Amino acid sequence: MDNLIVSIDGKDKVANIITRLELEDTGIEYIYYYLDDELDQNGDNYLFSARVETDDDGNEEVIEIQDEEEKQIAFELFSNTYKNIEK
Repeated sequence: MDNLIVSIDGKDKVANIITRLELEDTGIEYIYYYLDDELDQNGDNYLFSARVETDDDGNEEVIEIQDEEEKQIAFELFSNTYKNIEK
């Protein structure tokens, strides 16, 4: 899966997947992505995250994270993972 469709403000957009990471010993998996047309003031892409859940049939569903605390956990996981790769 290189891309996925996300709905933002009622419009479907193509998201470019950066990576998927699992929170150790929890079974919780996050997916990280960016949108081509979502740029900050410097022209850089915003990083988005979502939770990946698997239903009873084995189909994966990407769930937008609503809880600010969980968003923080997801971004700390991403930051710590890639900080350790640089060393």
